[in-house]
Amino acid sequence: MKLSSPLPQACLRFVLATGLLLWLNHRYGMNMVERLLPLLRYELTWLDDNYRIINLTITKQAADPMILLDLTPARHIVVSAHFMIRPDPRIHGVVNFHAGSVLEPVIIGLVALSVWPAKEHIHYALRYVIGLPLLLLILPFDAAFVLLGELWKILTSPSGQHDFSLLVAWTDFIMEGGRQGLALFMAIIAIAGTHLIAPLFDRHPD
Repeated sequence: MKLSSPLPQACLRFVLATGLLLWLNHRYGMNMVERLLPLLRYELTWLDDNYRIINLTITKQAADPMILLDLTPARHIVVSAHFMIRPDPRIHGVVNFHAGSVLEPVIIGLVALSVWPAKEHIHYALRYVIGLPLLLLILPFDAAFVLLGELWKILTSPSGQHDFSLLVAWTDFIMEGGRQGLALFMAIIAIAGTHLIAPLFDRHPD
């Protein structure tokens, strides 16, 4: 099989893109996630001001970097008709999130953009220009929602409350493959968008 055929080229791009992105993530990923923590704190407060954040940091548990969220109720929280949490600084809720998962959609999406064949090299650049902002759009709907969703699971567990929760449903979706699915979906949109605008950048003979 010649290296110029589509399949070996796609495999080579997959290996190169995956290796490069994983190296960049290993080298700079945690620094980027740390810089995102203030934005994550702001988003958590904006999404639900029933809690007061005590601590939001990156810690290591079982050798894996984790985002640790420690908070306390800021006001009365009605969990069910028979269970309510009152504001008390002695009450703490602690939830974790894999720090390595924060940038996972970006890595998966960029690999997908690199693997799918293109007619011209400039088409890859166009994909990245279109795809990167789309992939970054996933981040606000990931970590913050998962942390609050896991917290709500903890709060409702003692009460036996099992009513449908959109927050919990979204959390389960993200944790059970939705993160990867959204990354691939955004990559497909970027590839389709590139096909639409690529003729504007193609070189035409005089």
